[in-house]
Amino acid sequence: MNTMAKSRVFFAIVLMLMVAVTFLSLSTKLFAQTTKTLTSQSDAIRTMTFSKSGKYFVVGGSSKLVEVWDLTNNERIKEMKGHKEVIRSVAFSPKEDIVASTDVSAKLIVWELSSGRPLHTISAGPFITTLDLNEDGTLIEVGGADKIQLFSVDAGTKTAEIKTPKAWNNSRFHKENVVSLLIPYEIRDKQISFKRNNYTLKTFNSITGNELNSFATPDFWEMRVKLFELHDVNISAIPPQTNILDSDKADDANLFFILKPNNIIEIWDSAEGIKLGTLQKGFSILRIAVEPSGRYIATSGENNLISLWDLASMPEVASRMVTK
Repeated sequence: MNTMAKSRVFFAIVLMLMVAVTFLSLSTKLFAQTTKTLTSQSDAIRTMTFSKSGKYFVVGGSSKLVEVWDLTNNERIKEMKGHKEVIRSVAFSPKEDIVASTDVSAKLIVWELSSGRPLHTISAGPFITTLDLNEDGTLIEVGGADKIQLFSVDAGTKTAEIKTPKAWNNSRFHKENVVSLLIPYEIRDKQISFKRNNYTLKTFNSITGNELNSFATPDFWEMRVKLFELHDVNISAIPPQTNILDSDKADDANLFFILKPNNIIEIWDSAEGIKLGTLQKGFSILRIAVEPSGRYIATSGENNLISLWDLASMPEVASRMVTK
């Protein structure tokens, strides 16, 4: 075989290898399909979540509207008006009959989904950080910069107030208690500066407001492992992760999702510590939300579009889903 013939064979092999690598890369990164694209009225989407059954999807942002979709027919069924500022947080009651929302002016609105009308409008500020409803849908939890407040869904009245040090309260209900990640901060040149090497996790009784236990660590991943552990989710088998922009867990399956820079989403089996796949798209991904069964993941970026990924086409992921 002459030199030219050998060169042709060499370049042919290289080309075949490049095609194979590209195919494998695309198979692992883009195997899931974006079955639905929702168009929000908000150019900047700040918050989004699925309902417990996965039937409904709610979004809030710059439009100041609380938008609700019925995902069985991909129809937007409600645009609820009442906020005068950008919406920061939204949450569904477990029975899917109540939606709660907060905005940057610290207004909390409790909505009746069937009618789309507000049941209660509450001043809950300042600096609302998180929002959640308990398991029976009777209480709303609002995390703030130096306190956690609890409100009755029926009466719209405050039932408890838990004072905390000056810290960003990333708090959620866990059964009858409230679990909160406290990140100390200070204001520098009118900007919030977080002390991210000083994490404290506290659990409070949601009736009395009494502190039940506390855990502190300077380590980001140790904090995250402990935080999910307090919500009965064990992610200790996953190797320590850095550069996490967001993360979420399927409520009914051992599926853990990590959003990293460059629009990369890693999918893990949280119990076995196995990476099941990677999603990556060219457009910006700023936040994620996971449907409770683990079948769908929603992503949003710098525009008004929300992509819903169907993970049923990924066999390793599908085998861990909960069938509804």
